[in-house]
Amino acid sequence: GGIKLTMPARSSMTDEDFRFIVHLGVEWVTMGGPGAPTYTPEGRVVRVEGDQSEPPWTLEQLNRLKQRVEGFGLKGGNLMLHDFRNAILGRPGADRDIENVCESIRVAGQAGIPIVEYNWYALRAMGGYYKEPGRGGSLLAAHDYDRSRDLPVLPDVGEHSAADLWARYERFLKAVVPVAERAGVRLAVHPNDPPPPGIAVPIRFWAAWTG
Repeated sequence: GGIKLTMPARSSMTDEDFRFIVHLGVEWVTMGGPGAPTYTPEGRVVRVEGDQSEPPWTLEQLNRLKQRVEGFGLKGGNLMLHDFRNAILGRPGADRDIENVCESIRVAGQAGIPIVEYNWYALRAMGGYYKEPGRGGSLLAAHDYDRSRDLPVLPDVGEHSAADLWARYERFLKAVVPVAERAGVRLAVHPNDPPPPGIAVPIRFWAAWTG
């Protein structure tokens, strides 16, 4: 129970990186699971370079992740789910994507992963992000909505109304939440922040679905 202070632990991290987390006194890490997504500069959701795994997760995969993390005396608290584009975009294969998510959640429960995180947006709003100078020469992440509000629709992603995304999201939750409850896994949703019109559910669902 209670809030946990975590550090991100990517699959490319070295032993030295993990030891640095330990030296900081952090006990928990947030991990990207097999097939965890990343983004192109345009905001397309893609898999991490070099990751050839296919969903759903297997117990062997998750046990390997846990063993590496726990080998440094750390604990894995949050695992980022693989992508399920067809369910989000309403494309053929949506049912298979949802079943893959359900199976991955079951496996996470078997492996003792307490939280599975997932993204729900058609396109990451990358066009509005930029860097600005911070203290001591650091660079800070900033966002200007005016930079992304009028960007053209990407043909391979398309435009999706909030109503359609809401309907797909409700269908998704009705399928996966009971599975997570039975598996003893909590779900954490990462919304599009901020949600540009035509490619994201309004951000109010953050409170509506994660309370």
